[in-house]
Amino acid sequence: MVALHGVNPPDALFRDQAARIETLIWEHTWRVLRTGVDVVHEGGFWTRASRDDARRRAREWGVECRLYALRCPVEVARRRTLARTAGMPEGTLEISGPTFDLLLQRFEPLGPDEPCSVVETGGL
Repeated sequence: MVALHGVNPPDALFRDQAARIETLIWEHTWRVLRTGVDVVHEGGFWTRASRDDARRRAREWGVECRLYALRCPVEVARRRTLARTAGMPEGTLEISGPTFDLLLQRFEPLGPDEPCSVVETGGL
């Protein structure tokens, strides 16, 4: 994303380009899976639709899909994200406080019918 659109693209541009980049990542995922190698596809999966899509693709491709949910209090996630962003080198995609808050509004918690392994990351 940074190489194509800079460190802080406008929301409208970000959404459109993120969707295109996600398509490329899924295509690459399929190419790697066909070689018999396991893939960790860390795409965020912030919405039910994105998680359903990942499960659908896995079924169609005949591979196992495991979902891991990383959990911690929101204020801890925010603090960690802002600290990580502050420590990143120049030219890295920025996640500011307002950006974090906007992204958080888009998050859809996992439903009780969505099997996953929960990893508690603590409150530090």
